Amino acid sequence: MLWDNYVRKATAAVGKSDYAEADQLLKQALQYARENFSADDGRLGLTLSLLGQLYFKSKDFAQAETLLEGSLKLQADCGKLDYLCALMDLFSLCQIKGAKGELEQALDLYDQTLNKIKADRASDNELMRQAGEHFEKLFAMSRRSLTSAPRSATASKGLSALTAGSQAAPVSHAEHAQFVTTAQGSGARAALTNSAYQSTFQAEPAVVAQSEPSGFYDLWTRQFRTGLASLADADAEEETVISAYLNLESALRLARNVFASGDLRLAQTMAHLAEASDRLGLYDQAEMLLRLAISFVKPATVSAVSDVLTIKLQFLSFCIKHDRYYAAESLLSEIEQYAVNAVKESPEYVRATAGIADMRKRYKAYVAAQDLLMQAVTSESAGTLETAAKMYGIALSMIRQAFRPDHPDVAQILRCRANTVRKLGNPDQADELEDRAERIEKANEAARAHTCQITASLPRPEIEMLAVKPS
Repeated sequence: MLWDNYVRKATAAVGKSDYAEADQLLKQALQYARENFSADDGRLGLTLSLLGQLYFKSKDFAQAETLLEGSLKLQADCGKLDYLCALMDLFSLCQIKGAKGELEQALDLYDQTLNKIKADRASDNELMRQAGEHFEKLFAMSRRSLTSAPRSATASKGLSALTAGSQAAPVSHAEHAQFVTTAQGSGARAALTNSAYQSTFQAEPAVVAQSEPSGFYDLWTRQFRTGLASLADADAEEETVISAYLNLESALRLARNVFASGDLRLAQTMAHLAEASDRLGLYDQAEMLLRLAISFVKPATVSAVSDVLTIKLQFLSFCIKHDRYYAAESLLSEIEQYAVNAVKESPEYVRATAGIADMRKRYKAYVAAQDLLMQAVTSESAGTLETAAKMYGIALSMIRQAFRPDHPDVAQILRCRANTVRKLGNPDQADELEDRAERIEKANEAARAHTCQITASLPRPEIEMLAVKPS
């Protein structure tokens, strides 16, 4: 078994609170890493870190301390220190040393870490800056708890206090694993860190300390639900949709590692990320995600059939919105063949059937307009310019029935008609037609530029990897 498979199965075991299984799998991952990776390979330090955090969660603080220190030293020696992971590991080490009564070492470690956070606050990465601010609060709060207690009291409580949970770790093993687990060894670690941060560390320090998630499943649930809540308003602000996208993209990375092929939750995560992608103008990505969501699930029960048909209804709505006529007809056929009453009575189904009826009308208008355009081009080539101009005018009217007023086809026909009118000796009318075409083209170009601007820094799901179904 490969290293990434050991790690994926170990994190899934943590999600089930099966720490003994996770321990064995991470030890196997560590052995594999030592035998196959060089000392400067980040996966070696990562494995030490994950195993150390597992022991910290299991309250085996002696082993946790050794492993976490080893991970940090290894990362520092090779010059590949992972900022967020290092902060999490340092926080655990500070707690261990403070609980052991090694107050000077603990305070020194706290101070070094706080100084590092402040020095790195000038980072260009907004999420990294936010992470630094969050961890600064956590470190400062814990440092105050150490300095406010008498030294003798700290030493007498020792590790028993930490074991009893009086100093519960604000950062859990599951949160740590969320950041550092690679997506099937693909190099997606940085994207996962950025997209996962925003929802994982929104809570105030005290809240985080009291609500440690039990594993990957809890993290997936939290990010999935947060994403859905942001998408609930169809008129949500752009920033809200971007927040939904980040949460759902991170939830998809988690789902890919947690859920098996065929699990409906994996498909649902893809489908809702597709919705966020569509609303941000990432249409091709949205279509690929919807197709994958449908292909991933083989429903075995009536309820599962209904759930899959719901995703197909979402894809049908997407096809109607973007004039994917043949795909929409095919999807409607599939839905009507298998739809149970619960699906047929749903608002989504009613809207979709009404939408496709309207789409059929628009498609007929589009086909008729295309036929007229061909005739107009033929007439123009034959020199019958007045006939060509009239046909262009009728085709323009039909296209407007089929598409929105700023559709690129409208601009194309306007330019064709302007060219013919100019040949007929009407330059003013031709100029007016060309001005209208130019306004449409500029508006569409501005919309494309805006989409590129707001989506350039967004992490993208690795479609090729998702297409390979996990075992």
